[in-house]
Amino acid sequence: MLVYHAYPVPDEPASTAGYAYNPTTSRWRKLAPIPAPPEVSEGSNSAVWTGTEMIVEGLVDAAYNPATNTWRPVNTAPYNSGGGSVTVWTGRQVLKWGGGCCGDYSASGSAYVPDTNRWYPLPASPLAGRRAAGTWTGTEMVIVGGEGAPDANIGGTKAFADAAAYNPVTHTWRRLPPLPAPRKDATATWTGTEVLVVGGQAGAPSYQMYTDGVAYNPATNRWRRIPAMPVGRVEHAAIWTGHQLLVWGGRTWRGDGWTTPLRGYAYNPARNRWTPMPTSPLRARVGHAAVWTGSRMLIWGGEPVVGVSPNAPAFVDGATYRP
Repeated sequence: MLVYHAYPVPDEPASTAGYAYNPTTSRWRKLAPIPAPPEVSEGSNSAVWTGTEMIVEGLVDAAYNPATNTWRPVNTAPYNSGGGSVTVWTGRQVLKWGGGCCGDYSASGSAYVPDTNRWYPLPASPLAGRRAAGTWTGTEMVIVGGEGAPDANIGGTKAFADAAAYNPVTHTWRRLPPLPAPRKDATATWTGTEVLVVGGQAGAPSYQMYTDGVAYNPATNRWRRIPAMPVGRVEHAAIWTGHQLLVWGGRTWRGDGWTTPLRGYAYNPARNRWTPMPTSPLRARVGHAAVWTGSRMLIWGGEPVVGVSPNAPAFVDGATYRP
């Protein structure tokens, strides 16, 4: 598991660090020095794993090779730079779409080809600019729902119900059937046959938390509803194991404030049911890293669910879960 941090610090040297965790030996090793990000006030990084490299784009434009413990420069994206809302690896190129900062969301996208070290613009999408959920299905990048810019008419941010898919072979977008209801802050995960969209919430003015989910099947071009979890959540991790979806962490709204979901849950599409995961040894958190190794889920880092201040320390612990 590769963990990196690279962020500018006003009037100070940039904050950078990188480590690799080996679950077989249960040890960490330090990565080669990470290229320092530029001195900018806003922005983010996005990363994908290609099978040989971790490609980072946004504030840092570089690719890390664990075999050689070296970084190489990556050309800066001229289109939609600064970290896309959805970033996927197709097997040949990086696709990124949407995202932005401070309520100014983009509807554009770009593709990076490592063989040529070049970026190319994607054709115009049928979706409005937003921060959305998305995933790669093996043939298409699917974008679902998401959050738009603040709207004074509704007293907050809008949630979208529309969806679209981009095919890099044909360089075309197609509209998908809309979600049953607008949904933002959800996760989208590909199972091999369906896109599972779970968690999230409605937009303003209700901001209703969703406990249920929906699944999209490209073969039938239809959505189906997923049974509800005992508690809705946002900012959670969702990992596909090959047999079930593991949902852990995040936060939920209860009463008049944010609180901690007591545990994670596993969804089995074959049985169409959720089952509770064992209680984790970790404190509840958001913003954590989560990856699947082939036999276990690794959780690391993150921030407290409530009471976060600009100077609050982030978590530096983690745990593994074997289904």
